[in-house]
Amino acid sequence: MIKKELAELKKTMSITNYNIQKICGCYVTLENERVTLPTKRFSNLDEDEMHKYLALFKKSLSGIPEKNYYDLGFPAEEEAPGGCQDALMKLRASVLEDESILEAFYDNIAGTYITDKNYFILLAYGVYDVPSAKQVDGFSDDISTDVYTYLLCSICTVKQTKAHLMLDLGLGDLVDYPGDKAVENPQTAFLFPSFNDRCDDIHEVLYYTKSYSGVDDAFITDFFHCGLPISPVNANSSFAEAIENTFEKDCNVDTVLKINDELKERADEFDRVSDPDIDVLKLSKKEMVDILSDCGANNEQVEAFENEFEEKFGDDEVNVNNLIERKTICFKTDDVVIKLNADRTDLIEEVIEDGSRYLKIRVDNELVVNNIIAKRNV
Repeated sequence: MIKKELAELKKTMSITNYNIQKICGCYVTLENERVTLPTKRFSNLDEDEMHKYLALFKKSLSGIPEKNYYDLGFPAEEEAPGGCQDALMKLRASVLEDESILEAFYDNIAGTYITDKNYFILLAYGVYDVPSAKQVDGFSDDISTDVYTYLLCSICTVKQTKAHLMLDLGLGDLVDYPGDKAVENPQTAFLFPSFNDRCDDIHEVLYYTKSYSGVDDAFITDFFHCGLPISPVNANSSFAEAIENTFEKDCNVDTVLKINDELKERADEFDRVSDPDIDVLKLSKKEMVDILSDCGANNEQVEAFENEFEEKFGDDEVNVNNLIERKTICFKTDDVVIKLNADRTDLIEEVIEDGSRYLKIRVDNELVVNNIIAKRNV
């Protein structure tokens, strides 16, 4: 799914445009104790409740591609009877009214979502009458619409609030409040089927995570049985290792900054031309090799990088946003941390004096140390 399709679905998560028909849920404790909430019609909720649920669902459709949400394709065996996709198809067809199917769904999540917190599984069934492209762009059209029926599952951490004093206006006094269980914004969510090309794609699920971690690796592997996406952290660390192994002794500050500048320039140019059908800039192995060659890599280093790329990324293209920091560049030693505007790499250089390494920073304007403007030594 692309941002444009996701934005279209998010617009329906409002009190005036919602298409969610039914919701249900299950509270799961660390001890795997469960409290199941019955299925109810969304339209029967009062408006305040609707707003709170819709806010959670909207969060489940938010974020940055390949940082917060990922397209997961089902392997063929998961579409056969007994597979994950097959189970989700049956759950969707049940319209959340078959208790045995719901219990099996909750059991599967409880057995594969490994966390050290209590959580709530919130499940919604929706039916979206997909308007024509002209209608979406603001033009009236008599073309018949497609119908997109979907499941949106949000897994939310449940936090025990602390006991505190509360002002009771009715009594006109402070009273003791023992605390309660507060449902937080979704940590994990998924939309099935994906809304690709503005219609349902039963071969994919859209997966959301607030912050990718080992919990996601385990859940994707054990619940969906899908191949793992390349997370931002893994992509960044793998790329850093590939560069270090490729350039070895030539992996100096100048080389690293050249590579960062080149990748950032390409990403900035991609953002400027802004293709609405492509969310992020991805580069192939060949394109990455061309960039390194432009940054001074010799034939031996190019060959080394090709091997590193294949080992770490296979045949996949890599998301540039997950390889570099586009806003700031961080220089670190055991005792020093320097953050530099990524557009001003011209301000810093590495120098060697008397066998010691130094970073020389040009100061073009005021220098502030601990909130104090430090004057130039004369």
